[in-house]
Amino acid sequence: MATRKHRIGIARIIAVMENADVVKPTMTKRGEPGTFYQGYDNRGREIELIVVEGEDYDLVVHAMPVDYRRRK
Repeated sequence: MATRKHRIGIARIIAVMENADVVKPTMTKRGEPGTFYQGYDNRGREIELIVVEGEDYDLVVHAMPVDYRRRK
């Protein structure tokens, strides 16, 4: 799970979702509809998320600092 791999906790995820600069529809690798969020967390770090909305809860399927992608 990306949230564990990149050490991104629930408070940081909520901060990104509440303060996202970019919010757009997307598809997961499994073909499920999701929402892409990109914004800053409560530590000032830019994070990207992909969230799949369920009936009872939202599932974060991707959470990664943006600067990890830029390093490659």
